[in-house]
Amino acid sequence: MSNEPDHIDAYSKGDKQTHALLNWYGQLPGTSIWRHLDSRLEELLPKTFGYHALWLGLLPEGQPMRHSPIQHHCHLSQLTERADALSALDALPVQSESIDLVVMIHALELSPDPHQLLREVDRVLVPEGEVLIIHFNPLGWYGLWRGLLSWRGQAPWSLPFYTAYRIRDWMSLLGYEVLSTQGWEYTPPFKSPGLRQRLEWYESFAHRYVPFFNGMSLIRIKKRVARLTPILPRWKPGRRFVANGKLAEPTSRENGLVRNEPE
Repeated sequence: MSNEPDHIDAYSKGDKQTHALLNWYGQLPGTSIWRHLDSRLEELLPKTFGYHALWLGLLPEGQPMRHSPIQHHCHLSQLTERADALSALDALPVQSESIDLVVMIHALELSPDPHQLLREVDRVLVPEGEVLIIHFNPLGWYGLWRGLLSWRGQAPWSLPFYTAYRIRDWMSLLGYEVLSTQGWEYTPPFKSPGLRQRLEWYESFAHRYVPFFNGMSLIRIKKRVARLTPILPRWKPGRRFVANGKLAEPTSRENGLVRNEPE
């Protein structure tokens, strides 16, 4: 019988996938993706506010949370040595409505149950909190590479890819509002630096003419909470000013206090 803790077997598959994906990001084209992602996080994170931020999935090199005004950050992952805490992505050990910002970097691809992951994110996020979702796009060159190389079982081509439209649809069912969607990495995922350099013109060309053909997407969404309008009770008048539909005669006339004008 093995003396290893029980959670090792539960997380071993996700741990291996995370390791493989990190190794892929250590070389081209992964390093190019990290560089462009950092510039986008530098643009978006200063627009988020709150007290606590949660990072799920991978965490790029260079500490991207430095761009955020939020002071407290926590990275949860299935990879032990690269995270602040070890956790399954579909069962977050976080208190409900306690997180102001959630950043998901390939968390959907690495999660065995993406729908449950999104429900967990919705549970821990405060009203009006924000979510940043970074994911591979199956419609571009990366989707084509996945279709050709998925049989090898190597990351990232062995992971499931989700379109931005599908993710936005999932989040809209949970009551979220899409604030923006960005795409980049239009160049095919070649590993040769020279070949990628010769195709630099294609990046701007594809971004302008075929914007849906991007390899990477970043979706920014906000949690909207419907506010209920209280129903006020019906107004009930006090005493009636008109009795039986007729005005009452002035009592001063009966008491002789009304002066009659001479005819």
